Parts: sequence; structure tokens; C-alpha cells
Amino acid sequence: MFADCKIDYSQVKDAVKVNEATNEIFEYVKERRNGRIVKCGVILAQDCGGFVKVSFSKCNEDAGDKFDVLSGLNIARERINMSLKDAFYRTKMPDSMNRQMRQFCSRCFRYFKGVRKVEIV
Repeated sequence: MFADCKIDYSQVKDAVKVNEATNEIFEYVKERRNGRIVKCGVILAQDCGGFVKVSFSKCNEDAGDKFDVLSGLNIARERINMSLKDAFYRTKMPDSMNRQMRQFCSRCFRYFKGVRKVEIV
């Protein structure tokens, strides 16, 4: 019944190995759906030398999207690396993520030592 909901954890371990090499951390975005807590996105932070950029990716399950860790991390990385001329096309962060984003930003200050600024992109 729930076979299509399982995540291949070997892919997640590979993603974590990549994060260790590039000085990134990520956290799952979780929601309550039908009485269960499910993963529906990721928040990613990347050290950019003196400051940290934080981005997100959240799937739209109402439109039929399925959560995938690797594609979520790639989308968040693309948003971090977006240039200023593309800033007009940035998507607005969903209001449901505000609390978790604030907690993640305070976690970034603890994780990345010596950082003075956390920028949400």
C-alpha cells in the first residue's frame, strides 16, 4: 500500500556526502497530512565565506507532486546560485515554512562558526 512512498536511503547518503564536501547542511520540511507527518521539502544552507545563504524547495502535493530528496536539494542549490538579474523570478517562500526557516537560520549560526550574516534567498 505504501510502497510508492518509500525513499531510497542510499541516495540520501550520497547527498549527505556531497554536502560534507561543499560545506552545506540541509533539513527536511515536514507537514501533517491526514494525521501523519510527511516530508514535503528541504531547506538548504551553504557557506559562502563570511555569510551563509539559505534556500528552500517544497513540493506541491496538492498538484500531485511527489517528494524527492535529490531533486529538492538541486532546486535549492539552483536558487542559491541564482544571479541578481534573475532575482525577479525568485519564488516566494510559503508562509507555512516561516517558523521552521527561523529555527534553521539559528541552527546555521551554531553550525557555521564565525558567520555574522544569514541571507535567505
